[in-house]
Amino acid sequence: MLIAQQLSGYTEIEGPGFEADTKFQSGFLMASYDLQAWRFSVREDLFQTRRLEATNNIWNEDGDATTGAISWSGLDGVRLMAEIIAMHSRRGEYVPAGLGYDRHDIQVQFDSRFFF
Repeated sequence: MLIAQQLSGYTEIEGPGFEADTKFQSGFLMASYDLQAWRFSVREDLFQTRRLEATNNIWNEDGDATTGAISWSGLDGVRLMAEIIAMHSRRGEYVPAGLGYDRHDIQVQFDSRFFF
């Protein structure tokens, strides 16, 4: 199975004394293979935000993420899943927080779902 999606848009946030207008776009491509009760999936995401009318580009972000997942549905009403996500992001807002401009993060998730 192969799935792809692309999103583009605009969001506006207003608060006391500020307004933030941001353009965003993202897309992904996911491939999955089913083998009896098992599903193996790989997904690649690309994303970008641009803060409109900002005096600097600290608010902009560019990044990508790669995900690998395996799920098992061998019992009626039960699904177990393990997932690993490797994300690379470039964002100026990280610098004042002492994190550096480039971020490379890895996250592991485990999920169980029960259906009634």
